[in-house]
Amino acid sequence: MQDGHSILRRLLFGSALRFGSYFVFVIISFLLTPYMMLKLGKQDYGLWFTACEVVGTYSILELGLNTAVARFIAAALGRRDDEETNRFFNTGFFLFAFLGTIIFLLSCLLIVFATRVLPWLKPGTTIDDLTLFSRVLLIIGAQFSIELPYRALNGLLIGSMRHDLAALMKTVFALVASFCTFLVLYFGSRLLPVFGNLLVPLALSSLLLAVGNGIVWYLAAKSVFPNLRISRRYITRDSLLQVFKYSSFSFVAMLADILKSSMPVFILGLLLNLSVVAQYKAVVTAFTGALGNLVQQLTNTVSPLFSRLVAQNDHESVRTTLFFAIKVAVVVATFITFGLITWSDPFILRWMGPDLLIYQTDSSTDSSAGTPPDGPDERNAPGAPNRSVSPGPGAPAPGSGRANINDHLNTSVNVNFMYTLILLVLAMYLDRIQSPATELLYGTSNHHYYSLINGIEAVSIVLLTFFAVRAWGFLGIGIGGFLPVLLTRGILLPIAVCRVLKLAHGDYFRAFLRPVAGSLFACLAPSLISRLCVGPTLPQLFLTGFLSFAAYLPVAVFLVFSFDERQKVWQALRRRSHETP
Repeated sequence: MQDGHSILRRLLFGSALRFGSYFVFVIISFLLTPYMMLKLGKQDYGLWFTACEVVGTYSILELGLNTAVARFIAAALGRRDDEETNRFFNTGFFLFAFLGTIIFLLSCLLIVFATRVLPWLKPGTTIDDLTLFSRVLLIIGAQFSIELPYRALNGLLIGSMRHDLAALMKTVFALVASFCTFLVLYFGSRLLPVFGNLLVPLALSSLLLAVGNGIVWYLAAKSVFPNLRISRRYITRDSLLQVFKYSSFSFVAMLADILKSSMPVFILGLLLNLSVVAQYKAVVTAFTGALGNLVQQLTNTVSPLFSRLVAQNDHESVRTTLFFAIKVAVVVATFITFGLITWSDPFILRWMGPDLLIYQTDSSTDSSAGTPPDGPDERNAPGAPNRSVSPGPGAPAPGSGRANINDHLNTSVNVNFMYTLILLVLAMYLDRIQSPATELLYGTSNHHYYSLINGIEAVSIVLLTFFAVRAWGFLGIGIGGFLPVLLTRGILLPIAVCRVLKLAHGDYFRAFLRPVAGSLFACLAPSLISRLCVGPTLPQLFLTGFLSFAAYLPVAVFLVFSFDERQKVWQALRRRSHETP
């Protein structure tokens, strides 16, 4: 059996590699997207993006099986039961293969009916466009169908707590796929006479890579679990029932997440206008998504460990692991939240330009009329001083959101942008510092509590957002997104965790309130640094971020983690460095 240092070491480096892998994905997307648009043109790029989005919706048919397979494999490995490990692996593998077949047939069905939608499409869309779209959709759908069973192999790696190997493989696959995409676009002039377009060779290259990736996934899984066997004889009625029972609650939670992310966009478009939707998606969701994804890469590696510890009846280690993971989540999420709130104004100025700063202060806006005052805008005049900055916590709020919104204007909408951003970032912060608790519920098969809580949160967000937007305009998005999270993550989720672990509520709240207090105190020095150094240029932003992180991390680690915890982490890292040639 692996010792505690070995497990901690795997978790630390697995989390670090997942974080690095996500960062690589962001950089690749940032660099490759404009090049693809340049080489393909807006029309073909839009067609490619639409086909990928259609295939992406097939993920809902995964039905939460991915988490179920990883959870049961982790428990079986914790009991060192090879037969049970193969049983749940093969159950997931063949279920994914069956779903992949259905998805491929669905792609074929969509192609059959593609020409029937031509009368409803935008004028100028031709039958040639639909034919090309059908071919691309068929190839990408086949790629998705082939890759779906690989999720069982990924589940085996995750259940074995080899997050490091899974993240490394995904990073390599992304780099290879991006390089192949670049080659297709670079040699496009030679491919056009053969295919007539570049979308088909792009899709074919992705399909061929998917086949090769499968071989690598199998070899990696075999190296981690040498007794791996692929055979239908391992599938039993009990294993199917267990997997479907577990995945049904995961599926409900996934639907709730989709509802929370999609419905605010429809509400904004319905009650305000599309320009607000574009600004909301471009900046607000990008910022909150960055917080959620970055923290998630570091904290959701513990779910298989919870499954393994429960299988070993080591409930004391479950509590210890949960409290340690909460501290990690709090330290990371607090600094990211501080950065998003403190540096968002200058970063948006540098990233997207001043036109996307869709909030304005009272000094430049007639709150009663909702339109700028007469005369030229002095802030945009040559040599004018710096633009208005976001009001501080003690500054008077701008006029009411409803008064600031003019539904008849298509180019300029004055909204309480920064207040909305802050509320949504705080909502994501509350969610992410509790992410280890969510992983606990999944890892111990008590995620029916989370499905119920997430469903309550989703319905509350939709209803409150609808009425809040009608009353306060764009600010209603922030109000509707924050208050339900305060209820569910601040009250309901802790109650569920305390019930599962048989903890006193006071013990649990102290487990994350103390790290929050220590992390907030550690933000004092970064606040001073930001006041002195931050500005709307990349050197200023990078310098401010580096100095702030250097000042924050030692203080936060010292205040949040105990001496024993720091020693265990240090010993695990030293062992890793000594083992690395």
